[in-house]
Parts: sequence; C-alpha cells; structure tokens
Amino acid sequence: MNSYRLASSSSLISFREFQRRDAEAAENRGGLRELDSAVLPARLEEFLVAGRRDLRVSALRTILKKTKTLLSYGSARGRWSVAPVVFSLLCSMPLNAQEGPKGNLIIIGGGSRGPDIMKPFVQLAGGEKSKIVFFPMASEYGDTLAGERIADMKSYGAGTVLHLNITKLQADGDSVLALLDGVTGVYFGGGDQSRLTRALKGTRTEKRLHELYQNGAVLGGTSAGAAVMSSIMLTGDEKRPTRDSSFNKIEAEDIITTEGFGFVDDAIVDQHFLIRRRSNRLVSVVLEHPTRVAIGIDEATAIWIKPDHTFEVLGRSAVIVYDATKAEVKRDETGFGLRAADVRMSVLRRGSIYDLRSKKVIRLSN
Repeated sequence: MNSYRLASSSSLISFREFQRRDAEAAENRGGLRELDSAVLPARLEEFLVAGRRDLRVSALRTILKKTKTLLSYGSARGRWSVAPVVFSLLCSMPLNAQEGPKGNLIIIGGGSRGPDIMKPFVQLAGGEKSKIVFFPMASEYGDTLAGERIADMKSYGAGTVLHLNITKLQADGDSVLALLDGVTGVYFGGGDQSRLTRALKGTRTEKRLHELYQNGAVLGGTSAGAAVMSSIMLTGDEKRPTRDSSFNKIEAEDIITTEGFGFVDDAIVDQHFLIRRRSNRLVSVVLEHPTRVAIGIDEATAIWIKPDHTFEVLGRSAVIVYDATKAEVKRDETGFGLRAADVRMSVLRRGSIYDLRSKKVIRLSN
C-alpha cells in the first residue's frame, strides 16, 4: 500500500497540497471501505484542546490506531470528515516539543500529615532556603489554621512560609504576583475544593502557579487541596443522591465534576478514599473518562508525582488505582447504569511506584 508522511519535523506542507497528494495516493488503493466515524475514541475532544504537545501526539496516535490509520483507509468522504482536524493539529504543534514540568507534586488524601509526607515536601521546596506559599481559601477558617500549618512546615526545616488568603480579584493583582516571585513550594489547604477554584481558577495567579511548577517548584495539597490538582475535579456532590446515603451506586451522569487546576492531566484524584468509602463515585467517574486513570488516596497517605510521570506512595495507608483504558464500558437502557469488563485495579502502599504513562506498577512494595 502506498503511503507518505503528513509532515516532517523540519517542514509542513499546506493542507491543499496534502489533500492533493492523498487523492493521488488513494487512486492506487482501490476497494476502499467507508470509514466508520463511531470508532473515533473519546480522546478526540481531549486532544483538540490539549495545550501540551506530548498530549496531542499521544492522542493523535490513539486515533490513528483506533481507526486503522484513518487517512489510509475509507472513502474520500470518510477520510476528509476528520482529515482537516488531524492536519490542523499537526500544524499547530511546535517544532520543538515543550518539556514536561520540572516540578514535583505531593498530593495528600487528608487526615494527619506526618514527617514521611511533609518532610519530603519541604525538602523538595529547598529546605531552609525555601519560599513556600500556603493558600487556605478552601476553608472558611483558613486564617485560624494558617498559624498551625506554617509552624508545621517550619518544624520540618522550611525557610520562608507565606500565608495568602486572597479573593479572585486579588489573584489578578500585581501585588499578589509579586509575592510569588522566587517561590519554590505551594501548598493548598483542605476544606471545600470549589472555594479554591472560585478564588484562583482562570486568574493570573493560577497561570503563575503553572509556570512555577513548570520551572521546578513543588506543589502540595491535602483533602480539597488534593482534589484541585487534576484537570477533572470531583466537587463532592452528586446529581441524584438518595435519602439514606450518598454515593451508594455506580452510575453515569451522577457524580458532579468541574475543571480543576490541571497540574495532573492524565489522572483523576480522589481523597479520604478508604476511610470514607468513596470507591463508588470514583469508579463511576473513571468509567465515564476511561482515557485517564483514577487515583483514590486514603487519609494519612500521599502520592509523590515526579517529573518522569511516575508516582511513589508515601504515608501510612493505601492508594487505589483504577485503569479503564482497555476496558469495555457500556450503559444500560436507562443511559445511567454502567457496566464494564476488564477494569484493572492496583492497591499500593508506602514505597510502591506507579508509572502514569505506561499505566503499570513499577514496584509493589513489601
């Protein structure tokens, strides 16, 4: 079968020229079947909006694989229904790939935070040379708790620790941005994650936090401060709660999510996971978003996500990982009842290491 490269790393052809070459190549193939658009995977929407080049490339590879090289098969109508989308994505990719973040994430499932969790956070921030900013806005008692949190970090050798309880208006101001100069660590307190996103989402401060993470800062958060880390954020609410208990079913379109800060794009994070029996809601969400893994972190436990996209488990309890990327997922006749086969689950404890890219356990600790 004749084939050709869409674009090389050194040059890009115009779409019209690309279309002309493909039409010439198609004449030599014959017997082409109509492309079934239903095989396009759910990641189409993701890579349309993905800002990072590596995510776009990954998603593009997924689509090419799922459609059996969509530009090499199918009738002209089938190919060109999706070809402009793929081509525009290729053209929008920078020639030099942007490196992934150089920073680290310490994501805590709530509860107590011992030295096995907080000491690595402070050390990654630079120890006595660190400049750490604590955002308490998730809690209505943030100012009251600030002193305790600052003293906690100081006890593990932190240098400067700033307490910033700010509004959305202030988060867009020059004075707050100036305080973020030279910051090596950022910490989000617990409470209600929606309060945090209301104060920071879409602001200049949020943009600056991404820059800090990109350049090597460590970001940490507990409870609500853990929930905000992922792109898809669980709000803690559901659409169809029952009288006797919340989150007592596995259903589609029930768990309410919104947009988090997106420091973690390839996973969905939940917290207080075992102690509050939150498996139903996380399974429901991962079956609706099967291209991401779901990570449930119990109290007094954390994951340390490193620049190489692996994470290590810290703390006393367990971390549960659900992987539905290769699962078969269906809904019942109501449209809400979820059914699935071949969902993978990993139960990880202190010292275990998981690779978010390959979606494999690298080390299962004793």
